[in-house]
Amino acid sequence: MAALLALLPLATLARGPEVGDYRGVYVAGTPLLNANRTMPDAVYGSRQASGVYIRLPWAVIEPEPGRFDFTLLDREMTRAVAAGKRVSLSVIAGGRAPAWLGSAGIRTLRLSTSQGGTEQAGARPTCISVDLPLPWDPAYQAAFQRMWTAVSQHLRQTPGAWEALRIVKLTGVNRISEELNMPWRAAGSACGSPPPDDTPRWVAAGYRTDVMVEAWVRLSRIIAEAFPGKLLAQDILERNDFPPVGDNGAPDRNPPVKARIIAEGRRLFGSRFALQWNALSLDGDLAPTVLDARRQGTVIGWQTNLFRGFQGAGCNTNRREAPLECAEPDYAATLERGVRSGAEYLEVWTPDLARFPEAVRAADNALRQGRNAR
Repeated sequence: MAALLALLPLATLARGPEVGDYRGVYVAGTPLLNANRTMPDAVYGSRQASGVYIRLPWAVIEPEPGRFDFTLLDREMTRAVAAGKRVSLSVIAGGRAPAWLGSAGIRTLRLSTSQGGTEQAGARPTCISVDLPLPWDPAYQAAFQRMWTAVSQHLRQTPGAWEALRIVKLTGVNRISEELNMPWRAAGSACGSPPPDDTPRWVAAGYRTDVMVEAWVRLSRIIAEAFPGKLLAQDILERNDFPPVGDNGAPDRNPPVKARIIAEGRRLFGSRFALQWNALSLDGDLAPTVLDARRQGTVIGWQTNLFRGFQGAGCNTNRREAPLECAEPDYAATLERGVRSGAEYLEVWTPDLARFPEAVRAADNALRQGRNAR
């Protein structure tokens, strides 16, 4: 109870001022892992999309404890401001967190996970080892808070950056993407068939459903406090996202971790909280969790699927088949499906902006004008 009471001031601050206008299409590129990665000039020069989605690993932002390197962030924010673009920002933690966290005494768990292309795209993913900080470790939470506070202060001091920033992704409980995920079994067959089940290792490290939810609350409050007036977006998976473990550490085939986290997001952040799923396609089911959240009044968004790797979205009738390159009508229909579902923002890939500018323009106009279904 004392711990919960200590967090109450943050809950008040988390709601903060009203959120600025974030509606529209945001163009996403690959994570900016180093200085050689950059958003294409054509993205900033385009008039079809209102925004850009800038993704940076924590390891790039803070390569050494307390030494922050904002070179890549400044480069992209400066370009975005000059182009009049809205900005969505994520700093990816999890397997993208700095290696020095472990040497600083922060508890980590080394796991095998898949990375790279999808088998459907014809490029088999590779199996890599990642050191995941335990989200409930107080030392990790303290380091996480220092980093986000530094990012916030820096953006406030960068001309035009704070005003351009509209969406901040809730990270801290991740694998190597922004999506909410504590991996316990590697996807696909890159790490063996069947892939190893790491649930016992999570349990031994202290994982429980209630512990995980409390950690998410603390980490998300940190971001919310550092970024008042910004939409707080949580990207989710639909399956295989949390170990099958209950509150008491006993096996639970369907632990309600995600549902409880979403409920906490709505309770703490109200209209500032958004939910997003990253596999928008022309057909097939949209994420029921996101659609249900929309019915309850939560802001929702979609990212077009990555079935063709970083070559853009695939227009498949069967996702198990090799992904098909989209034609203009199919891609336009995909974006329209997202708009009609009630989304208030969409994310598309840079190759798709180049191939289908008019489809992107139409979706952006519809979102900006509030023509999404309600």
